[in-house]
Amino acid sequence: MGISVVIAGAIGKAIASKVATIAINKILAIEVQERGLGQWGEQIVLGIFFGEGLVPDLSFEKQTELRFAELDRRIDQVNRDLEKLRNELQKFKWSVNTKFYEEREEDLWKDILDYEEKVQFFYPKISQLGRDIKKNGTSANLDQIKQKAREIAQKILDSDVPVNINLTCTRLLGKEVGVEAEKVRGFLEIWTNLAIEEVNERGWQDGQLLRIYEAIEKKFMQVLLRQLQGMRLLMEAYSVPDVLGTYENGLEYFVKEAYPMLAKEIEAFQRSIEAIAINVLPLPDAPLSTLEIPADIAIMLGCADYFCGEILSGRKLASDPSLPLDPTLTTLPVLAGCWGRAIIPGRRWIGRKGGSQEPARLKLIDGQQTFYCNGVLTVKTTKFLPNNDRPNGYLLYIGTEPRAMNELLIAHFVPTDILPASLVGREIEVQLEDLQGDLLASTQVVMCQVESESMVVPQTVFGSFTIAFTGGAEIRKR
Repeated sequence: MGISVVIAGAIGKAIASKVATIAINKILAIEVQERGLGQWGEQIVLGIFFGEGLVPDLSFEKQTELRFAELDRRIDQVNRDLEKLRNELQKFKWSVNTKFYEEREEDLWKDILDYEEKVQFFYPKISQLGRDIKKNGTSANLDQIKQKAREIAQKILDSDVPVNINLTCTRLLGKEVGVEAEKVRGFLEIWTNLAIEEVNERGWQDGQLLRIYEAIEKKFMQVLLRQLQGMRLLMEAYSVPDVLGTYENGLEYFVKEAYPMLAKEIEAFQRSIEAIAINVLPLPDAPLSTLEIPADIAIMLGCADYFCGEILSGRKLASDPSLPLDPTLTTLPVLAGCWGRAIIPGRRWIGRKGGSQEPARLKLIDGQQTFYCNGVLTVKTTKFLPNNDRPNGYLLYIGTEPRAMNELLIAHFVPTDILPASLVGREIEVQLEDLQGDLLASTQVVMCQVESESMVVPQTVFGSFTIAFTGGAEIRKR
């Protein structure tokens, strides 16, 4: 069995076995497709009393009842998912001596749980309004209901919820403070350091690396689910006219603040997983030796790509509706596509350096058929972190001269075109090209079929590759 077959099968199995999934539309009830937005107004609760998203086929009372019931269902599902994640994480324990990191992580979780209490304070009030309407109707006292909705909305905006949503981002990413650019560690930095220490002490074979990744993903999901509940509250509040706040409506808040914040957090999560991969990657012990990417590292990176694309509501079907473009939204990824990375020793790669970004494409050759998949190629610099097993970095030979290096480049391709389902199970040649058709890298990929409860359809095609360029690098000797 080829290594690409093993990787594809493992990624598909890992995605299908998730205890919970997460996507924007799961909580916010908003579809994001090709930088366009779906009919959020048809799901809004507080805004319905002011004519938000009314549909002609149902009575006002019936629409009100259905929307309140749907909001209750979504929040109840999130709470069940959080309970599943808590139960799963009880099976995972760090084995390294990490008292410093554990104390910092515990403090951050206390802050998150305090924020969660503030968010959960408001959902019962919204639900109670729905129950009162169901009991008493709306026609006789609509003005009173509107006033009550305004009061709830204004209290949400005046509460600590908006500030704590932003603080949740800081708790994930950390923050630089002081003139010396010292950094207060966030969740992601703590989990990254713990993972690397764990691997250095126990090794990562026999599935240990993937178990560590799954634990970090579940911890990250717990934070995001709570943050998304707060974002839904703000979208509800901003749907009520005449409230005092920053935005005119819920969609404006989503486009200008919520989605960009989520995208920033997702990028940081990807960078953390890449840092783990680079810092546990077995480096060559001689110049010009082949830099092999172990299957578990490739699987971990593939799972991270799918997870991140799912959160950001990446597209799965070519038949997804064409919606009005919103230029303030970032380019959306595609789940039904092929993602990939090239790992390069050095500071430059074919004229590119860390921080560069450009349109690119994949040329997929399946026998006599050729497919193209457009996307975005981002080159990132990833540093080696100090550890006890090896010096910080590697040697890069320029001619015959060794040069000490403490960073690698990662060229990350994210697709924006959907691939056909007919590619499932096929081992195909993939060529990474720039838009002029110049070849940057090539490899073999098996496209796998993945299943997820959050999909519009239960199955879709997904591909992932990780390749490396040796470039005369070797591990630094002590």
